[in-house]
Amino acid sequence: MAGVPGVTLEVRLEITAVVDEGFDEAAVRTVRENAMQLKFEQYGFEES
Repeated sequence: MAGVPGVTLEVRLEITAVVDEGFDEAAVRTVRENAMQLKFEQYGFEES
């Protein structure tokens, strides 16, 4: 698709992980560091 003249291309990736007791700080830190290295524009954790 990227080779089509005039195309606007957007790729989205969504990952959902749920654990009843929440994620520990080490897991949160790892996800944040990886997201930064991969240059994700948005990333984060939601409280439920």
